[in-house]
Formats: sequence, structure tokens, C-alpha cells
Amino acid sequence: MISSNLKKRSYTSLSLLLILFLMFNFKLLFIYIFIITGALSVLEFIQICKKIFNKKIYVIISYTFFSAILLTIFSLIVFFISFIQIKITIFIILLGCISSDVGGFIVGKLLQGPKLTKISPNKTISGAFGSLLFSCICVSVIFFYFNQNFTLKPLIVGLITSLAC
Repeated sequence: MISSNLKKRSYTSLSLLLILFLMFNFKLLFIYIFIITGALSVLEFIQICKKIFNKKIYVIISYTFFSAILLTIFSLIVFFISFIQIKITIFIILLGCISSDVGGFIVGKLLQGPKLTKISPNKTISGAFGSLLFSCICVSVIFFYFNQNFTLKPLIVGLITSLAC
């Protein structure tokens, strides 16, 4: 069971990295995938709101509107400011998300333990700590590679990235 899920997550992660590489080299593909990802993010956010707020439509609409505004602001920043630092930042965040997902899965399956939340019914407390740990390690290693020094900032970025995932 672990090996098939781990394989699936590994293939997904490698596919995301390939798409990310192609996005950075072809601007039109970048814009297209960014729009598709944004739309899918809003739809996923609506589903999560339905689980949390027991289908109270006014709460779901207000949260969806708020998330759409944040997504639009982020999109405008990425589209109009195309410095290499933003591309590296997106790359680091994506790798932090991937390592958070893989870390939560591996540690959660190995250590198991009590369930964490109803939003993600298979997420355990040990898996949540594994997510935080793997994300912090991955982001710290990448920051160290680019900067050749270690600070606490990558740990904070890793924690925020993992919590956001």
C-alpha cells in the first residue's frame, strides 16, 4: 500500500517539476498553467469550505470571494514582475509543498497515530509533524544552496509553506 501511494506521489512530484521547468522557459505556457491552477485552486477551496462550514452558502461565497481576490493579486504580481527571484521563490515554494506532502505521507504511514482533522481524514498528528520537518529541511537546503549561509528565514518559510499546504 505504501509503495503504490509513494510511487504515485513521486510521479506527481516529478511531473510538477517538469511542468515548472517548462513554464519558466515558455511564457505562454506559464500564463496558461497559472490560470488553470488558479481556477482549480478556487474550486478546491470551495470544497474545503463546504466541509468546514457545513454548506452555509453565505460563508462559502465570502471566503471564495476573498480567496479569488488574493489569487488575483498574486497573479498580477507574478505576471508583471518577472524577475528571476520570483521564479526561484515559486520554485522553492513548490518544492516545499512537495516535500511537505511526501514527508507527511511517509512519517504518517510509518508512525501512524491519532487522526488530526476531518478536512483530511487520513492526516495524522505524526504526519503533520513529518510535513513540517520535511518542508523545513527541503527549503533550508535550497536556501543554503543559493546563499551559501544558513539563517532562520528558511525554517520560517518552510513552516509557513507546510502549514499553507
